[in-house]
Amino acid sequence: MSVTQDTIASEDAFESVGLADVDAEKGIAVGVKLLGLRSRNSRNYDTPGVRKTAIKHLSGSRVYINHPAKATDNRDYHDKFGVVSENVEYREGKGYFGTIYFNPQHAAASQFVWDITHAPKTMGMSVNASIESEKPVKGKDSDVNAIESIRSVDVVTNPATTDGIFEEHIEEEEEMALTLEEIKKHPELIKSILEEHNSEATEQAELIAAKKSAKDLQDRLDAIESERAAEKLTAAMTTEFAKIFESVEIAPDLMKEVVECACEMAEPQRKKFAGVMSKMSPMFIQVPDDEEEEETSAAPAKEEVEEKTYSPGRKKPKAGSKLNLLSAMGLK
Repeated sequence: MSVTQDTIASEDAFESVGLADVDAEKGIAVGVKLLGLRSRNSRNYDTPGVRKTAIKHLSGSRVYINHPAKATDNRDYHDKFGVVSENVEYREGKGYFGTIYFNPQHAAASQFVWDITHAPKTMGMSVNASIESEKPVKGKDSDVNAIESIRSVDVVTNPATTDGIFEEHIEEEEEMALTLEEIKKHPELIKSILEEHNSEATEQAELIAAKKSAKDLQDRLDAIESERAAEKLTAAMTTEFAKIFESVEIAPDLMKEVVECACEMAEPQRKKFAGVMSKMSPMFIQVPDDEEEEETSAAPAKEEVEEKTYSPGRKKPKAGSKLNLLSAMGLK
């Protein structure tokens, strides 16, 4: 068995399609014969294997105007004419039939409708397929075991003569199924294969290198952006906390720590932290030493007794003022 290309022309594709089966405005042609049971390459498609695979591959396949130069060539978008419906059916002894939805605004649409209704024998459908078949035997049709894939179902003129488009191409593919020993006899073929392989390997290596270079560059750009954003945030927080503590003398190291803590917070927590610091700032009041001394000298003997309730080395806050939190927060 071998997998190869084949075209199966159905010159009677539109013989059973009448005027009532074509809607030119909506672009619908019903009852079109999509695939016959025998190809011009002496292959038999009336087999159980084809019946298991043909409907699946025909349903939803693309329809183009004319065949490409080679079976595996990419198709031109402007040649795309329509699609085959999902309701493909097999008719015993005849083949596979279905509905074609075509673009009524396509350049070939009006000609397509006219030919169906007036000259159906001058056109037909030809399937461009990859198949699995038995090796051909001279004087006998080779059975097709399965349809591997269908590239397109093409509208062609005079399908009885269209087989020649692929006939030579198919024979070349079959003849190129050489053994390793036969390939060794053709050094030019080996050279060509190696050159193609090396070219593909070089292109692949260049592509990988280009992708890596692009990623490294993006990583560097991301790092620069991150560093700039951090510097911008630090400057903004320094300015904001300088305003909050403008009436309080703060050690530079402490201010730095406050700014760093704020920068490490998420935006909502950072705003909340700045708000709390702003409310606490007025409480950081330093009592001058001379005022404390005056308060001590002017106080009666009872005040000296109260002084004993404070721990050694701790200064008493000014009478009637808020609690001095300056030393507790590390502020001067």
